[in-house]
Amino acid sequence: MEQEQKSVDYHLRPAEPTELDAQGIAGAYNSVYEDYPFVAFTDPEMVQEEVIPGGDSDNFVVEVDGGQVVDGREIPEDTVVGTGSVKYHRDGHEAEFGGIVLDPEFQEMDGAPFYQDLVDQRVETARESGADRYVTHPVSSVHAKTQHGHAKKGAVPEGVSINKYPEVFQGEGRETVVPMVYPDGNFQYTDGDSREVYVTDETAGLVDNVLSGVNSERDETLARDLEVGPEDVDVDGYSVTEKVYDDEVGRMASFQVVPGGSKSMDEAMNAIDEAVDDDDVRWVGVEFDANDESAWEVSQALSERDFTPERYSPEAINYGDDVSDAMGYQFHKDGTGEIQLIDSAKEALEATGTEFDDRGQGPVPGVQNVSVS
Repeated sequence: MEQEQKSVDYHLRPAEPTELDAQGIAGAYNSVYEDYPFVAFTDPEMVQEEVIPGGDSDNFVVEVDGGQVVDGREIPEDTVVGTGSVKYHRDGHEAEFGGIVLDPEFQEMDGAPFYQDLVDQRVETARESGADRYVTHPVSSVHAKTQHGHAKKGAVPEGVSINKYPEVFQGEGRETVVPMVYPDGNFQYTDGDSREVYVTDETAGLVDNVLSGVNSERDETLARDLEVGPEDVDVDGYSVTEKVYDDEVGRMASFQVVPGGSKSMDEAMNAIDEAVDDDDVRWVGVEFDANDESAWEVSQALSERDFTPERYSPEAINYGDDVSDAMGYQFHKDGTGEIQLIDSAKEALEATGTEFDDRGQGPVPGVQNVSVS
C-alpha cells in the first residue's frame, strides 16, 4: 500500500522583535540544548531585546502555520519552531551562516525541509550582502545533515575543528565542527594574480585539498604557489591577538599570530602556552598568515607544542592593507566519541594528518563515522 505523503504548511521569514519570535527562538534552543550556557538565546526577553535586533547579523525564523493537523497533531496557532542567522565579521568581509536550531518535535515532520530552506535563504542573503567570503561551521552530528545541506550548495570543507566547543555543545558530536567555505566568494587573488603559500610537509596536503575543492567549482581559480619549508627566516617581530578566551562557558581559546609586531617567537607563544596550561580550557586554536614566510616559523613552534593542523582558509585574515590566507592549528585535550562527517569532510580530516579511527559507513549514504583519540 502506497504511503500518503504528509506535509506541513510553513514559511521562512526574517525574525522580528515580537513575543512570538522570541518565544519560538528560545524554545528551540531549550529543546535542543540542555543547560545551554549563552542565556541570551534561551531567555525570551533577552532574545527579543538583544538577539533579534543584532546589528551584525540577519536572523530568520521558521513559522509553522496554525489551523492544521500534521502526523495526527493539531497545531492550533502560528508557531515559530526554529531559527538560523547570517553573522558578519571582519568589518563585513566575511558572512558566516550561524547554526540552525530547530525544535526536534517539528524538524522530523515529513514534507517540511526546514534545514535546506534555512540554508538556501542564508546563502542568498550572504551573496547579496557584499561580503567577500561565505563560511559556515556545521556540527558533526544529526546524520551530518547541515554539512550535507551546505555541500549541496557547493560549500567545501577547510578542515575539521576537533572538540572546539567541548562545553557549549556537549554530547552527540556537537563539540566538533567542520569549517566550510563557499567557492563563489569574491576572492581577490585569482588566475594570473598568484600568491605564495608557505607550507610544511604537515600542511601541504591540506592546502592542496582545499584549493582542489574550491577551484573545481570556480571559473577563475584561486592562484597559489606552494613553497615547502621550513627554512630559516628573519622576522622582525610578531603581533598576538586574543580572539576568544572563554574558560567558563565555552572552555576554549583562540589567537591570531601575525608578523609586524614587537614580540619574539617565544614571547608570542607565551599567551598560547598559558591557555594550554589552563585546566579549564579544553581547546586552543591559533591562526596565522599562510602567505608570509613567517608561517614556517609559527607552524614549527606550534608543532613543537603538539598542536596539529586544523584548517586552511583562503583570504580569511585582514590586517594592514591586504588580505591573507589563514592557516589554523589546534590543540584539543579531549578525544571525540563517534562523530559523523560527510565524505569530503573526512577527506579534509585525513589531509590535516590527524590520526582517527574509521568507524565505517554512517547512518545515511555519503556520511562516515569516525572518532579521534
